[in-house]
Amino acid sequence: MHSLLQMSTLKQVLEEGPCERPIKVKVVARGDILTYQKDGQERQSLHCAVADNEEAARTVIYDQTQFRRFEEGSSVTLRNIIVRAQQLMVTRNTRCYTIYPLTHQLYQSVAQKFSISYTLHY
Repeated sequence: MHSLLQMSTLKQVLEEGPCERPIKVKVVARGDILTYQKDGQERQSLHCAVADNEEAARTVIYDQTQFRRFEEGSSVTLRNIIVRAQQLMVTRNTRCYTIYPLTHQLYQSVAQKFSISYTLHY
């Protein structure tokens, strides 16, 4: 017997925190890779904005092996994400899969509504 895995929406994840269900999002803006120091080691993070058809959120990717998946316009499924202060965090424990591009027209308008694509500079 097969059961279908239900997806969460970005709004549900931001309101309720991480859950077992994955989310599908489109990368609507990508910032620069930032270098910082932690525990005496040099590390990197990538800031971007992702959206589904209802909501948009800032996202920080700490797992350098996932940077290539977060190109502007790409679509990904995320699982085991961390949510802090209305921001998604992708770590080495996050499962990230590139998927067929989502083409819903609302993605860009949602990002513009929340001014995320223009406020990625920290």
